[in-house]
Formats: sequence, structure tokens, C-alpha cells
Amino acid sequence: MVMLAILAIAAVCIILYKYARRVPFVKKFANTETGKGYQYGSYVMLHPFDGFWDLKREKRGNMKSALLIAGLFFVLYAVRLQFGGYITTGTTPSEVNVLYNVALIFLPLCFWVIANWCITTLMDGKGTFKDIVIATCYALKPYVLLSIPMLLVSRIIGEDELVFYNFANAVIIIWVFVLLFVGLMITHDYSLSKAVLSVVLILVGICLIIFIMLLFIHIIQEVYLFVYNSYSEVAF
Repeated sequence: MVMLAILAIAAVCIILYKYARRVPFVKKFANTETGKGYQYGSYVMLHPFDGFWDLKREKRGNMKSALLIAGLFFVLYAVRLQFGGYITTGTTPSEVNVLYNVALIFLPLCFWVIANWCITTLMDGKGTFKDIVIATCYALKPYVLLSIPMLLVSRIIGEDELVFYNFANAVIIIWVFVLLFVGLMITHDYSLSKAVLSVVLILVGICLIIFIMLLFIHIIQEVYLFVYNSYSEVAF
């Protein structure tokens, strides 16, 4: 019954997708620059090497469509956390702190972009900061495209089918990481070995960014306490 329900959900999603393409608003949006860039993300996720090459060299993508993909990613991530089946999340909606969990994803992505730009600038990378942002956002398209089916499936599966759900979820996450790696390699015109070295250095850079942020926050706290204690002493 669960497998039949999954097939039914897949069929409904396909039908709704085909129907949505006929809606005047959707057709109008699809013909805009942002809509064409968003649709091109599906090509990138299936043909990453050609897709990321054209994304940068042929200007097939743009910042608006990239930010649209990123925005949908965070919204769908929050929706899955809030409304996903209990068997998959292990929490009830009242127990979920959506903003906190979204921040745990948003900050690492920001750190990845910043560290990517800093490291690749020193390693003769060909991509600009804008190119890095666009490539990173387009790498999130598999999650955006498959989140709704995964959300619906999470509402109907039992404990016996959880292993298949986790496997599908792992495939999506690995898919996103592979696209991030290929996007790095193509955007900066790196060889495979240089791209691997860049990823290692970027991870080190992310650790340094986190360390500097924590140090900065600690210094601000110390200054605040000093000023507050001094004011309290003078006032007393």
C-alpha cells in the first residue's frame, strides 16, 4: 500500500506540473528572464559539466533566478522540518524551531561562498563572487525539485519503509554536494586535483571564519561587560 501511495504521489506531482505549465501566470513567468534561468537549473542538475559551463560562459543563468532557487530551498527546508512526518523528523511541529534550523543551513552556505571566493582568488580562480553565488544557488535545485514529493511521502510511510526514505534523502544531499563540487571546478576552470585541493582549503577557511566570528563575539561581550560594570560603579 505504501508503494502504491508513493506511485500515486509521483503521478499526481507529474500531472500537477504539466497542468501548472498551462496556467497563464506560470506561462508568463516561464517566458521571463528569471523564469528561463530557473528552468535552466533543471538542465544543470542533470548535465552539470555543460550546465555550469554555459551558466558562466554563455550567461544562461542570472542572479534573480539563482536567488529564487535559494529562497525556495530555505522555504521548502523549513516546510519539511515543520510538516514532515513524525517517523522521519522525530519531532512534532510545536517542538521545531524553524528559524534556528534554517540558520544552521544558511550560515554554512554563506561561509562556503565567502571562503570559496577568498581561496579561489588566491589560487587564480576564473570565477567572480557573483559567479560563485549563482553556481552555489543552482546546485540546490535537486532539493527544490524533490522536496514536495519527499514531504508527501514522509506523511504516509511507516517505520519499515524509513530506510528507503533515508536512502532517497541521502541521494538528494549527495547530489547537491556533487553539484557544488562540479560548479566549483567549472566556474574556476580547475582540474580535478586542484578542485579537490580547493575544497580542502575552503573547509579550512570556513573553520577560520567561524573562529574569527566567535572571537569577535567574545570581544564584544567583554567590552559590553566592561562598559556596563564601569557605568554601574560610577552610578553607584
